[in-house]
Amino acid sequence: MEKQDILKVVRANEGTVLSFPDRGPWGNNRYRGNCSGYIHAFLIDQYNVNYMAEMYAGGGTGYDVCKDMQVKYIGADINPNPVRPDIYVCNALVDEIPEEFSEADFVFQHMPYPEIGIKYAGSEYADPDGRLKSQDIGQMNFTKGMQANNKVTMKLYNAMHPGAKMGILCGNIRRKGKYHDMMLSLALPGELIQSIVKMQHNCISDGRTYAKKNFVPIVHENLVILQKPFEQTYYVGYVLPKTYQIDIRNSISATWRDVFRYVLFNKGGKMHYKQLADAVKGYKKSENNRNIEAKARQTLRRYTKTFRACGDGYYELVA
Repeated sequence: MEKQDILKVVRANEGTVLSFPDRGPWGNNRYRGNCSGYIHAFLIDQYNVNYMAEMYAGGGTGYDVCKDMQVKYIGADINPNPVRPDIYVCNALVDEIPEEFSEADFVFQHMPYPEIGIKYAGSEYADPDGRLKSQDIGQMNFTKGMQANNKVTMKLYNAMHPGAKMGILCGNIRRKGKYHDMMLSLALPGELIQSIVKMQHNCISDGRTYAKKNFVPIVHENLVILQKPFEQTYYVGYVLPKTYQIDIRNSISATWRDVFRYVLFNKGGKMHYKQLADAVKGYKKSENNRNIEAKARQTLRRYTKTFRACGDGYYELVA
């Protein structure tokens, strides 16, 4: 495809929402998970890319786009039989990042979606002994898969030269009734310089109908652009989301009403106020209160829309 024709399509999209219904003539369109080649072209045009490196080069889209856009390209993929030249065989989880990635001024990755069930090893490429299956992020559960994705992101970032940029395309997953947002679990090294919404088109789920639709269909992916600072330092700055769990009885910020409501709910919905007090003794919430029984009685009597007196010191939750 001629470069000027590519740019006409790319530059028709202005702002932070990108929509390319046509994925373009590049790569193998039967390769599961392929993104539109116009994303590569957009990044090349927007950030004046001279040399693009791509992890998860997959069906060869990036190689083909860079050839048409007249920029240098290097790719890497776990596929033992790359579909294009200039794509290295690389298991990013255990292998070193190819040296050539350090020369690129832009590193792109459309990372594998864990939990979604797309099997690359043994499907998109041969895996006769099953060795690659254990390294296939698409076949991992969400937590393990995102840990693997983040490990690769940090390896790529460490290999980049100062001033180079990285683009990460990721999305949202609904699987077996559970919803996961990859963006909320993403490691973000360096400086975040742009966040973009990329509309999805021609997905398998587009043709599905649902008898009871109690959710919003997923129609977009997230594209984030990062940059490695120029300054000389040994430190690598990054943001890494973490999930926390805390017993509400150890939460200083929780109100007594909420603490007792949680206890009642978890104990069947009806308790004596002394039992409620005993249930929070020894936890941080009660450390600075000398009379927990009095606090329980006071709280239960005060919040009549939450607690109902049953007589003889017993209380239950208001339905």
